[in-house]
Formats: sequence, structure tokens, C-alpha cells
Amino acid sequence: MTTPAFLIDRSGPVLTVTFNRAERLNAFRRVEYHELHRLLGEVAADRSVRAVVLTGAGRGFCAGEDLKELDDGEETATEEMRANVEVLQDITRRIVDSPAVFIAAVNGVAAGFGAELAVACDLRVGGPEARFLFPEVRRGLFITNGVSLLLPRIVGATWAAQLLLSGQPIDAATAARIGLLTEVVPGGVAARAAELGAALAGNAPTAMRETKRILRSSDRELLERHLHDEVATIMRCLATGEHVEGARAFVEKRPPRWPG
Repeated sequence: MTTPAFLIDRSGPVLTVTFNRAERLNAFRRVEYHELHRLLGEVAADRSVRAVVLTGAGRGFCAGEDLKELDDGEETATEEMRANVEVLQDITRRIVDSPAVFIAAVNGVAAGFGAELAVACDLRVGGPEARFLFPEVRRGLFITNGVSLLLPRIVGATWAAQLLLSGQPIDAATAARIGLLTEVVPGGVAARAAELGAALAGNAPTAMRETKRILRSSDRELLERHLHDEVATIMRCLATGEHVEGARAFVEKRPPRWPG
């Protein structure tokens, strides 16, 4: 019996999506990217969903891309790689454009795509064990999901530079201090996020929908430019082959030996 990629729980207007690869800290493979993209399309079409909680099974929120898949030795055509990245970008579009409020319940490490996914959400609640990490510069990759615009908007330019240029993690207390987490919950972070989602879903639907729209509207055109620029930039990074060494170094638990 195949283990589902996501566990779905519906409680009235609140939909909770739990990433379900706990043994890999909920790292995503291509199949999970496409499945989440499809699921978000269904959410957008269902106006009875007023709040969406994203969280992870086990002790991690999402450890990003499964680098073992990157290191599987298979060659991927350039256009296929571009198409895969475009799916990531469209995940952010669907979260930003959705009338539903998205809440990330960060129950552990949020790295790479996981951190970017949390940044795309409207609100982020974390447990004391939450950690945020943008390791792309250490892996020969590049940031995606509009984080080049969204992260500085949330934490400011200096902290965004620190996080994106260093590739080093920050803990829950630091994330709360710089505004990346809206609150730190001692226990039951997913339950707290669902409770918050239910409270928000109880507000007037038109007012909530229009408030989210206007909060996002001033940056929407700029976000689109960043999403396109991120795709072009990550394709340049992938063309160097540095990401292959980055993935192998991570899997082999050694410092990368960059070409050249």
C-alpha cells in the first residue's frame, strides 16, 4: 500500500495539509511538488475553504528538495528542469492569489523549499523546535518561490541578506524576533494554527478576501518579475553543474569541492 504524500483533514472552513514523508523530514521530490500544485488548484476552486494550514508529519516541517533525488545520477533535460522550477513558482502564485488565508505551522526544520513555502504563507506559527534555513548558496542552487521579494518584505533587507547569503539556520526565538514567525507555541503548533485559521474563517468573508488581496496587490506585479527572474537565474546555476556537487557533498556529509 502506497503511503500518501499528504494527509488532508477538513474541519469546517479550515483545511489542514500535512506533508507525509516524516522519515525524510518531509523533503519533497518532483512528485510531491506536482501533487501540492494540483492540490492548491483544488483549494482555489473551493470557496468554502477559508483557511489552509500547512504542516509536516514527525519532527520536521519540510527539509526542502530531496537531494538524494538530485544525486540519483539521472540526466534531466534543460526544458524539463525549467518546467519543474515553474511548478514551484506557480505554487507561490496559488498561495498568494488564493482568497483563503494560508498559515504555516512550522513544527521543526523548514529548509530550502520548506522555508520558501512558509514565507509564501500569510502567517507563520512555530514551535520552539522550529528552524529556518535557506541553504541554496551552499548547494549550488538558487532561491525560488518568490522568496527574493517576499523574505525582505517580512524580515527586512539586512536579515534577508544574512539568511540568503550565509545559508545558515536561525532558531524559533530569532525567527520570532525578526518577524518571520508570528508566534511561538510551546506545544501543538498544528492545533494552534488550525485554531487561528478557524478564528480568521469566522470573520466576514468578503472583508477577509479583500484585505488579503489589498495586502498583496502592491507587490503582485513585482512578485511576477521576481518569479520569472528566479527561474532564469536558477537555470544559469544549474547549467554550471555545481548543484550536482552540492547534492553529493550533502549526501556524503563532506564540504563541497566546487569546480574551477
